[in-house]
Amino acid sequence: MIMNEHQLIQTCLQEIEKKLSWGHSDTWTNQEFSKLSNTIRDKTGISLSISSLRRLYGKSTGYKKVYKPQLETKNAISRLLGYRDWHDFQHIKLKKTRSHSKLMLWGSLIGLLLLGGLGFWFVRGGSTIFLPAHAPNIVLFSGTNLLSNVVPNTVVIHYHIPDYDAPLYIDWDDVPADRSTLPAKTLLETDSGSITHTYYSKDIYKIHLIDQQGHVIGKLKSAIFTNGWECYVIQNGLHLKIDSGFFLQDTVMHASDSYIQSKGIDFTKPYRLFYRNISNHQISGKVYQLTVDFKPEFRDNYVECAHFQAEIIGSQGGSLVTFMNTGCSGEIEAIYISDLILNWHSDDLSAFSISNRQWHSYTMEVAADSTHLLLDHNRIYSCASPASIGSIIGLRFEFLGNGQIRNLHIQ
Repeated sequence: MIMNEHQLIQTCLQEIEKKLSWGHSDTWTNQEFSKLSNTIRDKTGISLSISSLRRLYGKSTGYKKVYKPQLETKNAISRLLGYRDWHDFQHIKLKKTRSHSKLMLWGSLIGLLLLGGLGFWFVRGGSTIFLPAHAPNIVLFSGTNLLSNVVPNTVVIHYHIPDYDAPLYIDWDDVPADRSTLPAKTLLETDSGSITHTYYSKDIYKIHLIDQQGHVIGKLKSAIFTNGWECYVIQNGLHLKIDSGFFLQDTVMHASDSYIQSKGIDFTKPYRLFYRNISNHQISGKVYQLTVDFKPEFRDNYVECAHFQAEIIGSQGGSLVTFMNTGCSGEIEAIYISDLILNWHSDDLSAFSISNRQWHSYTMEVAADSTHLLLDHNRIYSCASPASIGSIIGLRFEFLGNGQIRNLHIQ
């Protein structure tokens, strides 16, 4: 049977899911969709919002059952898989299904012409039946050296899965040696043993034990602490680390345009700049307060709607809040506070609008019973406090384009 466009889109999404090896998309949270959005932007130059990706994967409620994406969206997901565009993906897949349909048609005709028993053997013999592997009764998945202050850092993963009869992999959530944008993963050769992996960048990594279909069987988290604040610029897969002497000035974090441009960043195209601090902040993710001043410096010549994101990373979860320049609040989707998610089509996010090239103050107050978000000292959102994110082990601020940070406090 020839696939229709909806089936082709689902095939494309399934191939992306398999290639990324982040687990089954049913288990993806906003963090995975945010990461996918960034991966598509870095690899293809096309920006797909988190809400668009959630709709593609059927994760958004309140939307029509069959979502029909625009051509640019289909081009982006096709190029992520290495095709020229959507038409190239469509042509190749339809060509394969037509060939398969012809083969099945000839098989059916031959089956009808032959004796009943032989015909039955022909149809059955030409089929491959895949039986799901049974779930293991015992899964031991642990690690050592998961917390470190220096790079390179080699983690050691111990595993014992004696009852699993299908190939298993460890997804390291890391950029492989060839510097591609897809995470590295390793096939486990035995059902018990230890395996090592070396990380060369300070960050927080989600280590997953997965099967061939990407289903997550075990989870671990590894963190390599930074020596204070770090600054990175990312454009088209290029990761540029900025020396602390060029972005830390007293209480202000700011990398100048001239310095960034001198390192090969093309200002005629979008780039992302972020500051991060990964350490044991010794602060509970159940009760805390974050305050920070930020100044976005969006370049209007290459993007209409740009953002600033403030992210708090906990040992058991995280929170991320997005602000967009005035007039673009309808494009906001990456707002989540632990397991509570805000989105543009069910929440009024107009209060999360900001002005370009002006200083703003942002505060997040998390108490035992309530959580409040404040912008420029005005409360813009309140809710009952969701589940704790565990202990706070990371802070990350991201600008689309350049931006400054000052007066940062968390307690």
